[in-house]
Order: sequence, then C-alpha cells, then structure tokens
Amino acid sequence: MAEAAYKGGIYVRSEQDQDTGSEDPYLKEILDVVFHHKEEGATAAVYETSKPTGLMNLQYFLGSVMENPKSDSKAKKGNKENTSGRIGPSEVVFDFRSNGGSGIVAVESHRLEVTSCSNFSTIRANCCVFKGKWVYEVMLGSEGMMQIGWCTINCKFFHEEGVGDTVDSYAFDGNRVRKWNKTTQRYGEAWTTGDIISCAIDCDEGTVTFYRNGKNMGKAFTNINLGPGYAYFPAVSLAASENLRANFGATPLRYPVDGYRPLQDPPTDDIAKAWYLLDYLENLLPYVNSGDQFPEDSLLKTDDTSLGHHPSKSCTTLLVAAHLFDQLAPLLKNAYIVEQCLIKFLLRINSFVKEEQSLICNMFDLMWSLMQDFEIKGCMESLSVSLLSLYRFSPALPDFKYHKDYLNLLLSILHHQQTRRYLLSNVLFDKIKFAMFMHIKSPDDKQLSEFVPVIWFDLEKDVDKSIKEENDKNKQKYLKSCDQLQNSVQDVEKIQVEVLKKLMIHTDVVEQKTTRIIFMEKCRKFFKENSGLGRIQHGSLCPSSVILCMFHRLIQAVRFCWDKFQEEDPCRFVTSSDAYIPIHQFWSETIDYFEFQRCGGLISHVNRMLGSEVNKAQGLSAAGSEQLFLYESKNKVRKS
Repeated sequence: MAEAAYKGGIYVRSEQDQDTGSEDPYLKEILDVVFHHKEEGATAAVYETSKPTGLMNLQYFLGSVMENPKSDSKAKKGNKENTSGRIGPSEVVFDFRSNGGSGIVAVESHRLEVTSCSNFSTIRANCCVFKGKWVYEVMLGSEGMMQIGWCTINCKFFHEEGVGDTVDSYAFDGNRVRKWNKTTQRYGEAWTTGDIISCAIDCDEGTVTFYRNGKNMGKAFTNINLGPGYAYFPAVSLAASENLRANFGATPLRYPVDGYRPLQDPPTDDIAKAWYLLDYLENLLPYVNSGDQFPEDSLLKTDDTSLGHHPSKSCTTLLVAAHLFDQLAPLLKNAYIVEQCLIKFLLRINSFVKEEQSLICNMFDLMWSLMQDFEIKGCMESLSVSLLSLYRFSPALPDFKYHKDYLNLLLSILHHQQTRRYLLSNVLFDKIKFAMFMHIKSPDDKQLSEFVPVIWFDLEKDVDKSIKEENDKNKQKYLKSCDQLQNSVQDVEKIQVEVLKKLMIHTDVVEQKTTRIIFMEKCRKFFKENSGLGRIQHGSLCPSSVILCMFHRLIQAVRFCWDKFQEEDPCRFVTSSDAYIPIHQFWSETIDYFEFQRCGGLISHVNRMLGSEVNKAQGLSAAGSEQLFLYESKNKVRKS
C-alpha cells in the first residue's frame, strides 16, 4: 500500500501513490470529471496540483477542502457581530411552559408550529433580545384573529388578553388590520392563509416594523421601552383553531430584511461545505447505475492479470461517492442545510427525461446506500417538512411556477421506490400534512387584480355603440385572462393527480404490501381523523378546503386506475364514466364507515318519508303498510 504523509498541512504523495490513479483509467476519468475546478487562473492552478489522483488521497483532499470552505465572509462577519444583544439557547423554539394560564396551545414536536385549542392562547419563544436588529417570520396556516409580535418577560397574559394588550408588548393583527400596544390603531394590510409576516425589532432605535410577504408595512411602533430590565421575546396570541408556523432561523428566511438578523444564526461554514460536496456529487451522478460495460475481447485475455486488478465501474463510482457522503451525511441532519442546499440541488438536477433512471433516483440510491439509518431518516423528515413548507408558503404567480416546481420535485422523489415507501409509511401522513400538497393557494384580491387586470360585466341593452365596443374588447381580455388562470390551475392539478397515481402503484410488493395498500391504510386513517366525529381542535387536522381538494384529486386518480383495469379486463369492468352507485346502497345497512350517517338521513327518516318509493324500487310491497324493507344482501330482506 502506498505511503503518505501530511507536511505543513499539505498531503505529500509517494511515487507509488501517484501511479495508483493512472492504473485504473476509469477511476482517473471519474476523478477528473468529479473534481474539475470551474475557476481559472492561479486558484485553478493550485487546485489542480492538489486534486486527487486516486482513492488513496481522496479523503485528504476532501479534508483540506472542508477545513477551509469559502463561505460568505459578509454573513460570517454578521454572525459574529452583536452577539451580546441576545439571551437564550442557540436553537430557538416556542417555550410551551411560557403560556402559563393564557389558554391551551397544541405545539408540534419540532416546537415551531402552534395551534390554539382555547378561546385565546399565547405563547412566546425561548430567546430574547435587548440590543441590535432582529427579525423572525410567521407563516400563517389560517387567516383568523391572531396577534403576533414581541413582549417582555414581565407581561402577563390571560384568556382574553394577549400580545399587544399589555404595556410592554407590541403586536400586529392582519385579520382586523390593526396594531396593538394597550390601545389599538389601524395599521398594515389584511393577511390571508399562506402569507408570511416578518416581525422586526430594532433595539437600538426602539422601533418595531412588520412586513407582509416581504413588503414593508411601515413602522408600527417607535420609542419602545429600552434599557435595563427590557428584553423582548417573540410572542404570538391565537384565537381558537388558528394555526401558524414560526421561523426563528432554523431554516432560511423567505424574506430576509436588510440589516436585521434572525434569532438563530445560519450555519454559514456548513452551507459552504455542503455546496462543495453537492457540486462534486452533481458531476458524479451520471456515472451512478451506468452499468459495467467491458470490451468483449477483454474477457478473453489469458495474461497473468488478476480478475480483480481493476474494480468494476459501479464499485469505483460507489467508492468515490462513499468519500463524499462521509463528509456530507452529517451535514444533512441540519434542517437548514436540507432546505438551503439539498432541495435547491435536487431542483437543479430534476429531470423527467428518464423517470426511473433520473439523477434524482441516482442521488437517493446513494443516500440509502451510504448514509446511516438515523441520518437518512432525519434527512427524509427534514426534506418533507421543508418541501411542504416551500409549497404552501410560496407566492402565487400567474403561472404558479414555484408550486409546479416543488410538486414536480415531489413526484420525482416518489419515483424512487425505497424513498416512496419510507415516506408513505413514516412521514407523509405521520410527520406532515400530506393533503396540503393537494391544495392550491388562492390569490388574494390584489394578486387577482394582477392576474385579471381587465374586468368585464354585462351592460344594459340601451347603451352607446362606443361603450358597447369598448366593453366587447374588455370581454375578450377578461376571458383570455380567465382562461390563462384556469389553464395554470389545471396544470398544477395534473401534477397533484400524478403524485397520487404514484402512491397507488400496486406492482412493488415488499413484505406482502404494495405502495397502494399502504396508501389506502393511511388515507382511511386520515379521513377518519378528519371526519368531524368526536373532533377535537389540534394541529394535526386539516381545513375543510384542503380535504375537499384532496378528495377531488383522489377521485381523478381513482378514475385513472378504474379505466386502466377496464382496458385490461373489459368483461369485468365498465368505464369510470359509466360507473354508478347501485340505488339499494343508499338504504342498505351493510355499510358502516366510521359511524358516518347515511346520505338522506337516518333509516327512521327514510322510512317515514320514502318508505313506499323505496319498496317499489326493490319490487317489494308491504300490504298497505308504509314500512321500509331494508336491503341487507342479495337474498335477504329485513322488515323495518
């Protein structure tokens, strides 16, 4: 084995080691392509002299790169400044012990998402600030009455008093479009579900400012109390059933405010390291699963070269990838790295040219092969949480570009069988609200006016010719805008249906269960929990509008599967367009689904109102009686 040593922080290769890479031409090709330096000039020349020539010195090369990542110097400088202006742990979350007697809140396991379970509930974070400029974001899961902002530790909140109702607390409520500090005044813009509200405080100038989706709504408060004894906590108050998710800096801020810092510092060095490694991986991924193709005459050679002189191509590729993942896997445990680096990387390499052999699938093959269980499972959860958050809280554009990008990425991820089955079994319905992927964010009035800039309405018959001509032109523009918006929405719906179809695959039997069986079990549990029977208010339930969207997309996916079966066996199945529910199912007692009430009311009501009609439809009679004969099975009738 070649000998090597560090001298002055530089790996010195022996002559034998220098020749190692050249012995395997495929390895040399891999290393040249993967670690190709994009920069030019002196930096590139230095890089080329230290570039790995074989597996022997690859880990030393990666180690030197990881020791000195080229992170954003401005960001690093900002992280070191004003560190004395903050008190609290490095990881900022909601402190569920802080609400005291101010209502009941349901806090998710990551302690960043809260839902009010009482009339008016208040909770604050576990970190406070007293100097410098700070900001955090609130992503609205609902649009009702909420007061979000800042408070001191001395503020006492009750069932009817929340953030902004005390002297040293300051809040904004976009439902009532008002700001609160003991008294209330008109301020800001009305918010809606899916909005992101940035709460910024300047502890040097004594001001509090709020932003809606990155738009500055103006200074809400000036001359707030500062000095000894005054440190401000992020705090929120929510009316019953209202829901929000806070970002104190655990993931990248969607709308950073210039000059303000998140309460939780970003891992700038780790971000730089992750991008180095992911760039290398992007160069390597085309070689994964490329196959081992050797010239036929090479198999007929009878020289003394041993069979294992050169490892197979797939083995060589996997060995190089193993060195990369040895450095990358620990970084992917951080949710910030997953959202800032991994998701952007996956979006960049996403391709639908060959669905089952895409670079996405190659990437997940490597992840499942080279990451430990606790690493890959934590990464899968962070990936799902961030992807859903990005989808839910992206701005609505006329073409819904961001929503389609994130849905397409989800679809590509679900093409990978092992990932699909793990996410479906453990994450999509257990850790996140998968049904949210089936919902489409509605534009607010301002956005709608941008999507449909020209309005049109019918005019009275007796109008001037010029007015009628102008109105006809407006009609054409209006209808064109509506058609464009409708087409964009339909494009999103098509991807959503494709996602459901991917979860209804029935050809991947593992441990006697297919993806479809797992999906059906999860769906059944989901609809039961959200049925409204014995319903309690907590964050795991979905709004009715989301459930309706889920049901609509599910019907379309079922239609596809139905018609596919019909094509395979037309004698047994009719097409979905010809399918119907047999009439006797509406008065049959054989169906008991989570104690749902039957369509049309209870049996006693059906008996009283429609007894004779139902009996007639069954070809039965009750000899002068209006009693209903219940249909229980094909050959069994019971008198009611």
